[in-house]
Amino acid sequence: MFKLKLVNLAAIVALFFVACKKDDNKPIATLTVDKSQVTVKINETSTIAITSGNGNYVLKSADQTKATATLKGNAITVTGKAEGETLLTLTDAENQTAKIAVKVINLIVPGQTVSLTTGTTATYTLTFGSNYTLNVLKTAVATATVSNSLLTITALTEGQTDIIVKDPQTEKEQTIKVTVTAPKLIVEKTQVVIVGTADEDVKITSGTPNYTVSSSNDQVATAEIIGIGMGEKVRIRAIAVGSTTITLTDASNQKVTINVTVNAPELTVAKNTVTLEGTAAEEVKITSGTPNYTATSDNPQVATAEVIGKEFKVVRIKGVKAGNAIITLTDSQNKKITINVTITSPKLTVAKHSVVLEGTSVEEVAITSGTPDYTVTSSDDNVATAIIIGKTTKAIRIKGVGAGTATLTLTDGSNKSTLIKVTVNAEEETSLFEIDDYGVVTLKEDATPTGAIKIPSKGTSIDSEVFYNNKDITSVDLNNVTEIGENAFAGTSKLTKVIMTKVEEIGDAAFTTSGLTQLTLPATIKSIGQRAFMNNRDLTKITVLKATPPTVHSQSFAGVWNNSTKTVTLYVPKGSKAAYQSDENWGKFKNIEELSK
Repeated sequence: MFKLKLVNLAAIVALFFVACKKDDNKPIATLTVDKSQVTVKINETSTIAITSGNGNYVLKSADQTKATATLKGNAITVTGKAEGETLLTLTDAENQTAKIAVKVINLIVPGQTVSLTTGTTATYTLTFGSNYTLNVLKTAVATATVSNSLLTITALTEGQTDIIVKDPQTEKEQTIKVTVTAPKLIVEKTQVVIVGTADEDVKITSGTPNYTVSSSNDQVATAEIIGIGMGEKVRIRAIAVGSTTITLTDASNQKVTINVTVNAPELTVAKNTVTLEGTAAEEVKITSGTPNYTATSDNPQVATAEVIGKEFKVVRIKGVKAGNAIITLTDSQNKKITINVTITSPKLTVAKHSVVLEGTSVEEVAITSGTPDYTVTSSDDNVATAIIIGKTTKAIRIKGVGAGTATLTLTDGSNKSTLIKVTVNAEEETSLFEIDDYGVVTLKEDATPTGAIKIPSKGTSIDSEVFYNNKDITSVDLNNVTEIGENAFAGTSKLTKVIMTKVEEIGDAAFTTSGLTQLTLPATIKSIGQRAFMNNRDLTKITVLKATPPTVHSQSFAGVWNNSTKTVTLYVPKGSKAAYQSDENWGKFKNIEELSK
């Protein structure tokens, strides 16, 4: 029995050794994986398959802060933790190893925040790529552009938006959060003091257009916005003495106030001393003060004063007689200033001191200055007589009596005197003209004037239509004529020159459609009738020797001042251009020049 048991035990041992020998002959598998390197994003996973090995696998990560790995069956799951690299080591039962390189990438670049005010820009340098794409979520709030790596953000309106910047190559992206606020409303000053009725501009240094402005008391000062789109300002205009508050509001409803104080200006005038001759007048400008003004004279028998003018006020001082007076000017703030006035006797002057008369002709010589009342005497009444005429403007009417010379003595109220030499020539003879006792010139029956003609010295007035439609006269010397009747030279198409030295009045249509090329109106001219020089198409130069624009009608130079084919120039005395330009009808001439003398 015991022997049998030993035999059985020997058999079992023999069987075990046979089995062991068979296992030692089994081949060892090579440890392989389907990927030797993987790239994984943060918080994302990647799977690696064990394609061959001997089981009992052990897996380790060199840096678990970068990536972790888990093993389930023959599958390895890698999870990205932080941007960087690590190495996985896989070991099997035969102690074989496989290395897996793991790269963890972070496609989300840390965000940025940007705060801007409307209308401003900001730049930011991108560092995570090269070619970028942009996505602005709210383009009404801000816009963005990128050039190379420079991102430019422009703020448009108040609000918030995200700008997502992406690098297509690396797939990295960054979110920039933009907040746009309105700029603070600021003005360069909040306290303004104005003297008188001046203006003051206050610059708006910061704010959101469009602006509105109001005054708490527009009786003291008003306000308006100027320079829209070009650096806005608040223009404050003082009206009257007092205080007011100007409130400025911008498009974001921000408000700022400007405290305004208007003080009364000092009362000043351009001069405090005035000297006048006789009844002359002078205007003294009020250079500063508070309207309304009053002016009084302490001696109105010597000089009077009044305040005149609309926009610019002046004190008009007029002499009455020789002496001294003090003018006191007072403004609405009861401020006062005085002007010392001295009135002297004027010099006795006349327009001319030599007169030549033809026969019994008459000439008037203006008394240009002196002290009324006037008297005049002739040294020889058989040669010439003289009388004083005129109401407001005085003159000496001199009448020839016989050939010869005489001296007239003019004496004024201050016993000043001046002399006028008178030469009377014998009467001229003419075969063309009839001249009546009033100096009116007409043509004799069957008379046909041609070429250059001269009106006799006795003639002082050209009757109506005397030369109407005459096609033969080429020039005319009007000599002593002072008045030209209606249509007197109308239609004289060959009349290119007219000489007038004493003419005062030119009647309606007097030179209509004549051939004049140049015209000189004397200093004596007073009025020019309707259509007087209408349609003188060749008239390109007009000279007026009178400093004060004479009366002219709307159609006096029709077809001349609006000549579309030729340039017409009006020449006026030196210093008179502004007066002619401002005249309703003379001002129709486009080219007005002053004479050199």
